[in-house]
Amino acid sequence: MGRVLLVALAIAVVAAFGAAPAAQAHIIHSNGTWSYKYMTRGSSSDCGGSGGKEDPLNVLFWQYGEGNRMNSHMEADTDLGFYSAPGVVRKDQWICGDSDSAVGNYTVNVRDNFDDQQGHGGIYCTCRVRAHARIFYAPHSHTGTTDKWSIIDAHHAETVFCSSTALCHKIDEDWETWEIHIGAEFGSSGHNFYYDYWARQGNQMIKGFFDDGFITRVGGLHNGVY
Repeated sequence: MGRVLLVALAIAVVAAFGAAPAAQAHIIHSNGTWSYKYMTRGSSSDCGGSGGKEDPLNVLFWQYGEGNRMNSHMEADTDLGFYSAPGVVRKDQWICGDSDSAVGNYTVNVRDNFDDQQGHGGIYCTCRVRAHARIFYAPHSHTGTTDKWSIIDAHHAETVFCSSTALCHKIDEDWETWEIHIGAEFGSSGHNFYYDYWARQGNQMIKGFFDDGFITRVGGLHNGVY
């Protein structure tokens, strides 16, 4: 019940006060449109259309949320971490961003993930499952330290053979389960954590598992310290 009340309060706060600060950070434009597409794409060329959808970008690090810092914090403050995978192709995905001068043109600021981390299992472990998150820089630069943000596609997957020699990863749990889990790990390590802070789109099934269309916010400060 406590978490439900917290979520309701967070959504109410966003509704009342969220548009202006979000616009300042270029997460949402002043006209209310988002500055990036909710779903990652499997190829940079897919950013111009509706195809090639991959993962929901479901946890956003905002306010002091610069990508390299948050990548380090994810490794230090959660059960995810850096890993090597010799012989395994680590599949990149792309974030599709627009700009203030080309609102709605999501081909002008396209970036692939600059790193990824895994935990709760691993790519080679006998359990054949893992939590996984790719991390993306904001698709446009910010000069103010407090406005910098980055974002991840938190999920859980099973390692399967997609051919006799190649390994692939198949989503095997609801997106919400790991959005909450990873966000809560940040929260228990001293970061602000607001589950389902931003209402993004309607709920849907993605790769056979549920996503509610909301985005969790994690603050970039660690116990109030930059």
